[in-house]
Amino acid sequence: MATGSPQYTVSAKNPVFEIRRYEPYILAQVEIESDFDHAVSLGFQPLARYIFGENTARAHMPMMVPAPETPPIVPQKIAMTKPVAASASGQGRYTVSLTRPAKSTLKTIPEPNDRSIHIKAVPAFPAKGKRAQDCPGATGLEI
Repeated sequence: MATGSPQYTVSAKNPVFEIRRYEPYILAQVEIESDFDHAVSLGFQPLARYIFGENTARAHMPMMVPAPETPPIVPQKIAMTKPVAASASGQGRYTVSLTRPAKSTLKTIPEPNDRSIHIKAVPAFPAKGKRAQDCPGATGLEI
């Protein structure tokens, strides 16, 4: 089951625009060389494997004497999030991203086993958006 998009607060709104302040969040990203339609599909495949357990959980290891043996590699399932986003990164390349759950931090998010996946921290930021008015009850924004 998918969890929500990045968390935000609305600081001002009117019938046409809304000003949001997005909280910091984490992205899992992969860059794909392809046309847009294929890039989304090709990029989602390694990201799906990552969230379904092809990763290594980060565990806090207290200092011990004597030093313990290498800790076991433990895969961790991660909640599915929305949206899956794709953006052009230049010359037929697209970055496909999944927003990680709000509670994730760079210290706690599992490391991808697939080296093509990169984890990125996005700092808090404001955004102005145009409300989607063509669909009754729409809550999305055109940023």
